[in-house]
Amino acid sequence: MAIYKFCARCNTKIPHTERYCTKCKEEVEKNNRKRYKRYNMERYSNKEERKYINFYSSNEWINERDFIKIRDCGLCIPCFYSLYNGEEVVYKEEDTCSSDYVHHIIELKEDWDKRIDDMNLISVCSCHHDRIH
Repeated sequence: MAIYKFCARCNTKIPHTERYCTKCKEEVEKNNRKRYKRYNMERYSNKEERKYINFYSSNEWINERDFIKIRDCGLCIPCFYSLYNGEEVVYKEEDTCSSDYVHHIIELKEDWDKRIDDMNLISVCSCHHDRIH
C-alpha cells in the first residue's frame, strides 16, 4: 500500500517521498536557480568568497552532503529531537520535518578543515536552517 501526502504548495496528492508535485517542483527549482545565481554573483565579486562557492559546487561536498542526508534518514535533526522530547514543532507553510539542507555546525569561515567532517554536519529543514542563520 502506497503512502501519500499533499504537495506543500498546491495540496495535490503526491508520494510521501516527495515535497512538491511535478508542476510545483519545476517552478520552485526555477525560482531557486534564479535566486542562487543572483546570490553567487554578489558573492563571487569577493575573492575570498570564491573558495566557498567552489567548495559547495564540488563533487567532494555533493557526495558528503548526500551521505549526511542518508545517515540522518532524511530527517531534520532539531525537529526529530523536539518531537522525541514531546515539544511542539511549528513549521512554515511549506515546511515539513524532512531535511532540505546539510548544515555546518562550525562554519567554514571559522574552521576550513571541518568542511567535510561528519561530526560537524547535520541535516536540517528550511525552518531550522533559517533560525540558525
